[in-house]
Amino acid sequence: MDDHDTGFHDHDVSCGALAVAQGEIVEERLALGGPPVRRRMRAGEANDFAASDIHRVAHGGGGPAITINAYSPPLWRMGAYETTPTGELQRHSISYAEELRPLGLGAQSSS
Repeated sequence: MDDHDTGFHDHDVSCGALAVAQGEIVEERLALGGPPVRRRMRAGEANDFAASDIHRVAHGGGGPAITINAYSPPLWRMGAYETTPTGELQRHSISYAEELRPLGLGAQSSS
């Protein structure tokens, strides 16, 4: 829904794919020296990601959105990111069972 946002994260050692089954989402991938690379995805669209990709997924507006995510090897840990008040990027290792959500200022986008 409108307030759903994973915050920036990686998938530790797991590569994966994301497909939108219903609605719209916005995926942002971190980029050095500029704003995140932003992609709006609608129902029927999919993309993949490497284990090392740092991205976030948020609701794209309108009605509910449903995504299907697949990982290989199976997802056990993830890294969640935040930006400290001094501008440093910090990674927090979390279990796949913990809820992804924005951490501190790291979830703020310039878009």
